[in-house]
Amino acid sequence: MFNSFWKYLGYEDYEATTKNKETNSFFSKKKTLLEEQNPTNFYYLSLIFEEDNKWSIHGLWPQYTLTKYPRFCKNQEFNINKLDPIMDRLKQEWYSNRGPDETFWEHEYLKHGTCNFNNFNEFNYFKTTLDLFDKSIALDLPNEFYNSETNKCLIPVNKELKFFRISK
Repeated sequence: MFNSFWKYLGYEDYEATTKNKETNSFFSKKKTLLEEQNPTNFYYLSLIFEEDNKWSIHGLWPQYTLTKYPRFCKNQEFNINKLDPIMDRLKQEWYSNRGPDETFWEHEYLKHGTCNFNNFNEFNYFKTTLDLFDKSIALDLPNEFYNSETNKCLIPVNKELKFFRISK
């Protein structure tokens, strides 16, 4: 059961052992993210490290390659009403510190969401991103992928919505 749970979260392998006598820790985890070299057609889950030492969502950004990405792919109008079922979560996890949330969400959807590889509509784009964010927090991925030199946290996600590590 646990192995399938970890695979669902994007890990290839998960091992848990009972009490380790040397460290006196109850569980010893081995988590291995799937690795991919020179990925194409994937996403970055972009997170912001806030002043209160918590993470928030910046966006889910489609990438053609490590350095090339699509933007503003479809001429669409943004309809905030489609997000009503998840509005509370959006306000808690995906908010703007620079202006109105609705303006931020509209920008993220029109620039990035209209280019997603999974044909998500507005609701599914935002809901999927919220779910990926929650999974990444549960797995402590933001601390693993945060780059203090660039002040960015970009977590790779494949089209199957599994986290992975970019191998060099």
